[in-house]
Amino acid sequence: MDDNRKLYGELGELTRYIENTMRQLRTAEAPVTETTVQLPQASEHLSGLAELTEEGTHRVMELTEELQDIAARSQNYWVRYSRIWRMDAEEPIHPIAPRPS
Repeated sequence: MDDNRKLYGELGELTRYIENTMRQLRTAEAPVTETTVQLPQASEHLSGLAELTEEGTHRVMELTEELQDIAARSQNYWVRYSRIWRMDAEEPIHPIAPRPS
């Protein structure tokens, strides 16, 4: 009889352990289900964000190249016109430039 009580006691502990584990699984099931539903949507949003970031990066690169071209042309104009006007000379050498008073 003593063996039967020990067996019933162990079975009772095992039953409580299983019930407790089942309760914890049910508690964890809702967030897992919600996450599983939201995961494809989040993935889609991240893909869209990556695409927009790539497009934005290309646009910034294009604008940077345009600005570099403008800066280079401005530098060329400055060099060319500074030679024409000889900024350091007393009189400009440009044929239609006004004469100093």
